[in-house]
Amino acid sequence: HAADVDRAILRQAYVWAEAKSAIYLDGSGYRDAEDFLDPPRGSVEYFVFVGDKPAALLTLIPLVTVRGVYQVGLITNPQASLRKICKLLRGFMGAVFEQLAQALFVDLPARAEFSRTRKLARFFDFEQVSETIFLISKHGHAKEREKGHDAADRNDRLHGRVQVLRHHA
Repeated sequence: HAADVDRAILRQAYVWAEAKSAIYLDGSGYRDAEDFLDPPRGSVEYFVFVGDKPAALLTLIPLVTVRGVYQVGLITNPQASLRKICKLLRGFMGAVFEQLAQALFVDLPARAEFSRTRKLARFFDFEQVSETIFLISKHGHAKEREKGHDAADRNDRLHGRVQVLRHHA
């Protein structure tokens, strides 16, 4: 189980999720904050900090049928700068592809409340492969980096970190 500090931040992430329950909680199967403390089987969870403040919870859930493919879950603090969170995560994606994943995907319904999230997926170079599925592969990420897509992010240093919370095999 997560340490007390980690559990407190997870409870806070649940409060963030409740603020936009249509996006984060509907259909998730979580009954309450305590239920939320138990991560999906095999998942890896990360806290994203901007400065010393928790800004997001990133969860990578393995696809059971294809090794090295993970579904991405991201719950953001409504008071945190989404721009700063995105910059930290863009830099972190390289490490995810180096150490863990061959591909990442998100399932985003074609509903109005998901329009900003769908734009965010495109910002991270996820390709829409069906009506609701967005995908980025290790190869696709490497091609975007070669084109210099991340140059501005590399030159603009940001005080923050992505800290592993727990890895559940």
